[in-house]
Amino acid sequence: DDNISLPENCVLISNPPYGKLPAVMKVWRDCETIATNDMYSVFMEKMSKQCKNAVIISPQSFLGGGKFKKLREILSRRGGYIFSFDNIPCPIFIGRKKGIFNTNTSNSVRAAITVIDNSVGGFRVSPMIRFRTDEREIMFAQLDKLLGDFVYSGGQAWTKIPKSLEPLVKELKKADKTIGDLIEKSHARQKEEFKITVPSTPRYFISGSRRNLSRSSKIEIYAKNEEDFDRLYMMINSTFSYLWWRIYDGGITLTRQTLLTMPVPNLTTAEMKQLVKEGIDMENQCIVNKMNAGKNNENVKFPEEYRHKVNRVILSAMDFTDMEPKLFSMHSNNLAAVIPAWV
Repeated sequence: DDNISLPENCVLISNPPYGKLPAVMKVWRDCETIATNDMYSVFMEKMSKQCKNAVIISPQSFLGGGKFKKLREILSRRGGYIFSFDNIPCPIFIGRKKGIFNTNTSNSVRAAITVIDNSVGGFRVSPMIRFRTDEREIMFAQLDKLLGDFVYSGGQAWTKIPKSLEPLVKELKKADKTIGDLIEKSHARQKEEFKITVPSTPRYFISGSRRNLSRSSKIEIYAKNEEDFDRLYMMINSTFSYLWWRIYDGGITLTRQTLLTMPVPNLTTAEMKQLVKEGIDMENQCIVNKMNAGKNNENVKFPEEYRHKVNRVILSAMDFTDMEPKLFSMHSNNLAAVIPAWV
């Protein structure tokens, strides 16, 4: 209610409701985030404006996407820290993302814990944290160390980058091309030999294949020419594609929009062409299958050593040769192992 205000200088602990905004709440006259049509967004706006300090647990979707730009701008008037989590033991928000109909009952909304601290300006953000039940003590003991060095303010996306990889991501963004720039958008000019199929439900890796995959959820793109095909094949089958998805989204599905925004460095080496050929030649031997909603879904899971080799070629082109172990740690499900690589 507009007429209800929080006590002056209050310290707040909150788990705001989330979901579609009920019609009764749309009468809030002073709400700047009403266009998000999301309950947790308007609650976070009001709390951030009226509290002294706060700890708020919510979905982490507000960190990215144009829908929540206004909320990020409002939060920027304050400062603090945001810890983001992958599916964790006993998921905090039990529920399924709209449009997900498979049989995996563990699908849940990824959580964020936002700490509003009046003593700091801007927000530092952690990467998405995975931990097992037996790693809970390690997680709490190391939590502050996992915060990135970047300080975010304004409406742009607040990315979830491991601290040690921030220089690498900064360099990656300098690339003058994205995947979207290298694909043929005209159906009439799309050629099958330059087609790459990307499954849109990542788990611990993202892959792209020349082989057509028997699955319902996939993204199909067509390179403009052979050189662009090789560059795209390398980037999608490297850890970079998984890193990009994790820092900008990391929910349940890889969207076409997120994939097409990934930068692509200029890669033109004989070693690159050989690795593309090697990948295509072993696609049929790397097929894995998973049942979703009673239907079989194919994916290509390349050996780890292949992904290592692809990473090293790209990192060499970017002058970050020694970064490969830290980059590859993005695939790990072992918190104790990734902490030294991330901090």
